[in-house]
Amino acid sequence: MVLVLDEDYRGISPVIGVILMVAITVILAAIVGTFVLTLSSQLDETPPQVRFTIEFPASDTLTIMHRSGDSVPAAQLNVVTEAPLDPTASVTFIDAAGEDNLITAGERAMYERRGKWEGEYIRIIWKTSEAGRSTTLTEITAPH
Repeated sequence: MVLVLDEDYRGISPVIGVILMVAITVILAAIVGTFVLTLSSQLDETPPQVRFTIEFPASDTLTIMHRSGDSVPAAQLNVVTEAPLDPTASVTFIDAAGEDNLITAGERAMYERRGKWEGEYIRIIWKTSEAGRSTTLTEITAPH
């Protein structure tokens, strides 16, 4: 048995091939575009330009003051120390923020611990809203 192609069907195979190639190209472009846009949105979040001071008004008290710069969402700031604070070694600024949940110039936070601050390394860390990256904004070593 021999199949004979009718002249009406000769152009269909190349047309279907072109349509499939265009569809695959469009799908791949959508996937790559989504990936690039997601990646670029994560990289757009830059650390705030802010100046904090850290003081030790008493041997067991740490005072952090936002002196100047950008307002920062309290949920993105942590105090990290070598020695534990009460109750953890990483404390957020949420209690120090006002109703707007932003730490702005002039606001302060106080942390107390059991025992004295003696030579511990203390950092204020800013984390992106996606919590993918972090940056140290201020660091200090407690006096002996």
